[in-house]
Amino acid sequence: MKVPHIKNPTLQFALPVIFETVASTLINLIFSSLIGGISGSSLTVISQSNTIISLITASLTMLTTGSSVLCARLLGAHDQREASRVAEQTLLLSGVFSIVIMILCLIFTVPLLSLLMPNAEPAVLAEGVVYFRVLILSLPFLMLTSVLVSMQRASGDSRTAMLINVITGILQLGFAFLFLRVFMPGVAGAGLTNLLCRICSMMLAIWAVLRSHRFALKLRRIFIPHFPTFKRIFHIGLPASFEAVFVQAGYLIAGSMVIGLGTFEAAAYNVANTLYSFAGLPQTIFSAITLATTGHLLGAKEYAKAHRNGWKLWGMAVMSVLILGGILIALRSRLTPLYSDAPAVQAAAASAIFFALLMVIPGVSLNTLIPQLQAGGAVKIVMIITLFGVWIIRLPLTYLFCYHWTLGAKGVFLANAISMYVRLLCTTICFVRGKYLYMRV
Repeated sequence: MKVPHIKNPTLQFALPVIFETVASTLINLIFSSLIGGISGSSLTVISQSNTIISLITASLTMLTTGSSVLCARLLGAHDQREASRVAEQTLLLSGVFSIVIMILCLIFTVPLLSLLMPNAEPAVLAEGVVYFRVLILSLPFLMLTSVLVSMQRASGDSRTAMLINVITGILQLGFAFLFLRVFMPGVAGAGLTNLLCRICSMMLAIWAVLRSHRFALKLRRIFIPHFPTFKRIFHIGLPASFEAVFVQAGYLIAGSMVIGLGTFEAAAYNVANTLYSFAGLPQTIFSAITLATTGHLLGAKEYAKAHRNGWKLWGMAVMSVLILGGILIALRSRLTPLYSDAPAVQAAAASAIFFALLMVIPGVSLNTLIPQLQAGGAVKIVMIITLFGVWIIRLPLTYLFCYHWTLGAKGVFLANAISMYVRLLCTTICFVRGKYLYMRV
């Protein structure tokens, strides 16, 4: 993206990412407020179903992360032909895997949701089944879009990714008002809204990549497997995918623990967690920036510059979350009524936000440092650190805080914060040592 009077390439890449993330978060907050008006349990049901989708997409992180790292490194080395081959093979794998998973989820929807919402009331479970069955139909479109957009960012084109996501977000609000207010005022309408948005988003992403000068994709090559390229993608992507799956599984289990505390605590948690996304805005922004910029610099063998750039981005990330966290604290009492009509839930959520904000510094730090380690190829050590933090620290503490110390929603955030600080310590040590700079991918 060419921005007048701005010559810094990092800033040129960052501005569209910032605008996209802010716009997407605001749109999601508005969409969540519309969902919250469906029923007292709708926000919890939809949140848990979306977490299942996140777990599924996490299992396919091997494709998005593997292709992004490889494309960034290859394009940094000016190897467009091989980068295009990686893109084509990633699209093939994404289509096949997502369709198979979609079919399996449609068959096993009821037992899956019964397992993940064990103490849910029958009406709540029924809502979840309806929403999830509509939502899962969007999985192939979501995965293809994710792969295409991540490759665009990895190539250095953040402007196209911004336009796709902002246009999709605007369509989401339009469809939401149409279905939730007119035709289907229920969770089915919310699911159909997401389905239509993801179809439109995929069409935009395909159009953008086909006209991009950074890739030279050939339609016929997409359907011809190239196993050496598969191996390269999986070498980088599998550890990242394994890590992401266990992180999302941790979120699912923690969500199930919250549901087990009752409708009130679940509602307070989801309201606070939704508002936390405002303070967590920089996490997505800096994750995209650091992966692309570090990948290009390492591909060009500018190792010292890559390391200095990483420290600079980390400092900017921490400053930004501190500012946004302060704004959220100041406005918390005015924002919670947007997502719940119950004064008791509003008060509980406003109190829980203080505990949620304990996560902002380690959260943005991990989302700034980890992509740099992944761009260098240090995906296995990242996976080990994450698994230790989530499964050895976070989940046992969540159970302890929620069911023995009866902290409710606050306990979920506190456990996650402690886990994140431990992960941050280990990740920072790996980053400072700098071995990731010289790994082959």
